[in-house]
Amino acid sequence: MENKVTFVVGAGASVDFGMPTGDQLISVISRFCTPVDDYYSHDRDPFRFERNDAVDALVNAVHEYVLKQPGLAHEPDAAASLLSRFARSLWLSKSIDNFLNDQNDENIVAIGKMAIMAAILHHENTMFSNDDDEDRSNLLFDPGPPKFQELDFAELRSTWLVPFFRVLRGGATLPEMSDRLKMTNLIIFNYDRCIEHFLFHAFRQYDHLSDADAADLVGQINISHPYGVISELPFKDEIQDAIGFGDTDKLKEAVSGFERIRTFTESVSKKLSDEIQEMIIESRKVVFLGFGFAEQNLNLLGANSNALQPNQRRREIYATAYGLSEYLTTRAKHGISVFQAGRTNVKDAIRYDEMKLIKIINGTCSELINEYGHEFY
Repeated sequence: MENKVTFVVGAGASVDFGMPTGDQLISVISRFCTPVDDYYSHDRDPFRFERNDAVDALVNAVHEYVLKQPGLAHEPDAAASLLSRFARSLWLSKSIDNFLNDQNDENIVAIGKMAIMAAILHHENTMFSNDDDEDRSNLLFDPGPPKFQELDFAELRSTWLVPFFRVLRGGATLPEMSDRLKMTNLIIFNYDRCIEHFLFHAFRQYDHLSDADAADLVGQINISHPYGVISELPFKDEIQDAIGFGDTDKLKEAVSGFERIRTFTESVSKKLSDEIQEMIIESRKVVFLGFGFAEQNLNLLGANSNALQPNQRRREIYATAYGLSEYLTTRAKHGISVFQAGRTNVKDAIRYDEMKLIKIINGTCSELINEYGHEFY
């Protein structure tokens, strides 16, 4: 076991900077796919969007997709029918990921992935509303000439990203930073690029770095998105087909690249699962931020794998359980105990007086980092 630190990031972590929760993403995507006549039929839902560029890009992409499918190309209103069926059915599911994983119709799965791409890029661009009730993301640039645009770090100070950056960077000098970052793994179960986007600009600002040097630092962190991501960020000129953070001018390109999104089943290729489990195996500490403790995600991390063998040195585990009941918090603690003890049998792990090495709080990501961040490295 190496002295690496792995951060496992779930959807709850992105709520801090305005990305939708799993329930809210269902609402957003359902509205994007609902015919105009039914657009305001869910009056109690807090996520109410006017028709926008994301919806237009999605609907156009579905029309283009249908025309390429031999069994659908000549059916009248096939695109509208598929969108409507998808939107109505989605409300019954726990999450968009669960829904797509349960579907046997490859056309519905394709539409779902397109909708995810449109919704996530839309939300990267319009996360919060400011005092004038104008949509603006606090991870987008302040207004100003492009050469001088910067993130509003004063606003971001209220999110967990700033304390995370302080812990990640520590007091290391720039020459020392390389070793520190190479000790860091990020397993991000989200489709957005919020963390990478923030870290690039934070390193660039804090250490007065060039774009290339800041991108190099972020690139030294081992980052994995098990279920895919919109695209790489255009930190470097040589990255082809990259889509900028919140760049809704590239909605068409984003939606057409829907195959970059993977379902639960699609994500668990042996190569990917081995890479993710190796991150856990080589880590001395594992930190769960906004993670939902879903069984399929725990298994992807290796909870049901023989790869996590007993270790003489136990891993220290940290986790948020914001909003969970005492019962669900206990279940979550038992569920992640296998990563701490290095055993595939959770009951065996609990027999040992090792649960104290699992520090789980019913609080936010910021609260966890502020309380225990000094122990991470």
